[in-house]
Amino acid sequence: MSLINNILRILTSNIVLLIGNLIVAFHLPGVLEKSDYGTYRQIVLISTFLGMFHFGYLDGILLKYGHNIQKINEEDKNNVKNDHLNFILLQFSIFLIGLIMYIYSKELMFLYGSFLLIPINVSFFHKNLYQSIGNMKLISRATIIYSITNTCFILFGTFNQIIDVSYYVWTLIVSNLIMLCVFEVIFYKNYGFKVKFYLDLKENINKGISILTSNLLYLFVTSLTAISIQIFFGIREFANFSIATSLLSMIMILVSAISLPFYNFLKNSNRKEDKKTIKSIFLITGVFFQGSYFLIEILINKILPEYKASIDYLFVMLMLLPYLMIINILIINLYKVSNKAFKMMKTTFLILIFSITLHSLLSLIFENVQFLVVGNLIVIIVWYIYSTEIEFKELKNSAKDMFFLTVSVIFYVTLFYLELGSFSKFLIYYFFVGILIIISYKKLLVYIIKKIKKR
Repeated sequence: MSLINNILRILTSNIVLLIGNLIVAFHLPGVLEKSDYGTYRQIVLISTFLGMFHFGYLDGILLKYGHNIQKINEEDKNNVKNDHLNFILLQFSIFLIGLIMYIYSKELMFLYGSFLLIPINVSFFHKNLYQSIGNMKLISRATIIYSITNTCFILFGTFNQIIDVSYYVWTLIVSNLIMLCVFEVIFYKNYGFKVKFYLDLKENINKGISILTSNLLYLFVTSLTAISIQIFFGIREFANFSIATSLLSMIMILVSAISLPFYNFLKNSNRKEDKKTIKSIFLITGVFFQGSYFLIEILINKILPEYKASIDYLFVMLMLLPYLMIINILIINLYKVSNKAFKMMKTTFLILIFSITLHSLLSLIFENVQFLVVGNLIVIIVWYIYSTEIEFKELKNSAKDMFFLTVSVIFYVTLFYLELGSFSKFLIYYFFVGILIIISYKKLLVYIIKKIKKR
């Protein structure tokens, strides 16, 4: 039951985050110039890569304290506090380097990146620590505080017609700082201030460096389309694409959050049936979320008509969901809990090479953003097939899975081309998919309902 409780807790907090991001996604582009919005999204993209500057330390924390279940002795408490202080010193030194680079180059990206570094990465220290010991309640609360703060700051700016993009970047920085302060106050309340300090970065970095490398390769794979558009098509086309990306990332925020409790669950469960059940749940969830396209299409046409080009990108990108969910929640966590970090790194590297090759060819041959988006879909599907059919054979796709995925995507594409109103398509999609889910996964639905009732 703790898994279901943790999932529901994480879902609640991230639904708040999702609502906040949805408000921001439809308000901010309407206030900023397209090029300024593109710049803002560039900074958001850069912030996702700041994690590389923990050099594997945070992944080492996750492995070091994995499921110690909160009751730890005084020696462990000192280790936690020492790890915490070591990491802050590491991040502060990188912050100073970034600041020096800004002073010499006058490049604002260095300034923004430096000030985002500490709040984002030290907050991730706390998230990995509390994830490892199963304390999802604190992660949920901090996420809610961040979401509410960031949304309020941005709404204040949009309602007051603040058109300076730097205001919105600083709201991002301040919101992350507030979340960090929440984590820090609770950390010192739980663990105290006194620490027997000794400098030791090597242990955690050595433990986590291979996982960090794999995570970065994964990040490059999922971000390569955005990077390619920025390089080959310019800032305005990147802004169009970013609308679709930001909407997809809202759903992926839920996915990433849900993956937190599954790490501990998979670490404690070797049952093949559990893994297959998780896979089926997220195949259903991914296909279910696909239908949100038809509602989003209405909103973009009414609220942000100048970003209509993003609608076609989003149509293809939402087809990624079932496969991305399985990779993000199940495959990556299985690599971690089975101590196959090097294998994960090797596989992700090969997928990245395939993705770079495909994106480069598509950019040179077609000179069309839509083909890059389709290319990304192909890459993720290939990765999914390889992972489920070869790497983790216990996740092999059944005839039922293939039927469900094939029929749902055919219906989704067919509905897209029908001459019907978007809202009618929205209703038809969910009526059809609801029936399809009942036909394909009736036993699983009954099982889930029973589990929730027993909660």
